[in-house]
Amino acid sequence: KVVNMNASGKIVDITDTTLKIERTVKGNVDTFEFVLEKPLEKFKLGNKVLVSYITVDEKNILKEIALQQKPKHKKIMQRKNVISLEWEFLRDMFLNNHG
Repeated sequence: KVVNMNASGKIVDITDTTLKIERTVKGNVDTFEFVLEKPLEKFKLGNKVLVSYITVDEKNILKEIALQQKPKHKKIMQRKNVISLEWEFLRDMFLNNHG
């Protein structure tokens, strides 16, 4: 059975036939190499990407690749906005009831 795997990381090497990405997990840097079925034209060194691949004969064969869209701090910013909105709501309720 062939299992689709996913990984994300930064492109550190790219040729017409191979792609290497690097990712850091808990301080450890891992490099993954993928065999390309066709050259990638829209991607370059340093791009942060999400990849989908299968492993055949101990080789990772790239099936899909996409640029990573979300910066890591976006989730934190969204949470701050929620807290800020909750605070404003509570403040307004207090002022309306006790003002």
